[in-house]
Amino acid sequence: PVAANSATPALHHAISVYDGDTIRLGQERIRIIGLDTPELGHRAECEFEAVAAEQAKQALIVEIAHGNVELHRQGTDRYGRTLARVTVDGRDVAATLIASGHARPYAGGRRSGWCADRPASLPAR
Repeated sequence: PVAANSATPALHHAISVYDGDTIRLGQERIRIIGLDTPELGHRAECEFEAVAAEQAKQALIVEIAHGNVELHRQGTDRYGRTLARVTVDGRDVAATLIASGHARPYAGGRRSGWCADRPASLPAR
């Protein structure tokens, strides 16, 4: 967790959500390990990805809004972000977002695109 792998009851008040798989704690950027979510904004490759990205972000906001948030830091990535497993009241955030359909499992390496999953009724960008 934040300091010494113990629960921090008020931590959720200090966390801001960047996107569905990245949060901030002060100046520290934290990439949640174990999941991949669609890219937000101009990084989205199709309208479906942009919409799904916003939904994933909102799902993460709801997930961490209440309860004891714990960060289990596990190094840094090539962008300088802290890599961490994140739990809320003992529930793994990655597993929760995957189970709800807002994310998919990710263990590093090349990521698959999201636009092949889009419904035919949504246009590509």
